[in-house]
Amino acid sequence: MPLNYPDHILPHPLVQYIPLRVRTRDFTTSWANNYNHHLFIFDNQKQAQKRLDMYNLSYPDNLNFSNQLLLLFLNGRVKEIFYRAYNAQTIVEVIEDSYHLFTIPKQYFYKDTIIFNLFLTEGTKILSERYQLS
Repeated sequence: MPLNYPDHILPHPLVQYIPLRVRTRDFTTSWANNYNHHLFIFDNQKQAQKRLDMYNLSYPDNLNFSNQLLLLFLNGRVKEIFYRAYNAQTIVEVIEDSYHLFTIPKQYFYKDTIIFNLFLTEGTKILSERYQLS
């Protein structure tokens, strides 16, 4: 695990965070779009299918929502996620005209509300997205 992130990204000792495995389902850098950075979080097929259809993206095969969440990040790639309490500190790389569709395990969440805080490696916060577990 990296230790060189600014303190405001990971203000507590690293051992107090749960690193969440980011499993890429689809990533492309040739998706021309006019959208701002955005993170979508899905916990069911109907919701995910509707949003992916809106962006003309394919729904991934073999997706089980009982133990994972599906996330879509527009104009970038998620590198790492560290979870503690209500916060999922998310390290991203900005890549214009791209999208990153990935899953993360949800069994590690021990709070009902999760705030995904998206940071660039050097510490700039680009986005926060609140999610309520169902």
